[in-house]
Amino acid sequence: MSPEISIVSTLYRSSPFLESFLAECLQALSHIQCNHFEILLVNDGSPDDSLVYAVKRSVDIPQLV
Repeated sequence: MSPEISIVSTLYRSSPFLESFLAECLQALSHIQCNHFEILLVNDGSPDDSLVYAVKRSVDIPQLV
């Protein structure tokens, strides 16, 4: 099934904000009762650990893969 909504963001220097960004995305999607979505986080060579965090979260939330 295709996603109803796609959220796309870069990862560049986003480590301090990723947790709240993902939580707010999931809250907004829940609020509008959207169950078929994707969150695409672009690996743009960020010098922080944002990619590691995103990969870790993708295990917790399969839609983040």
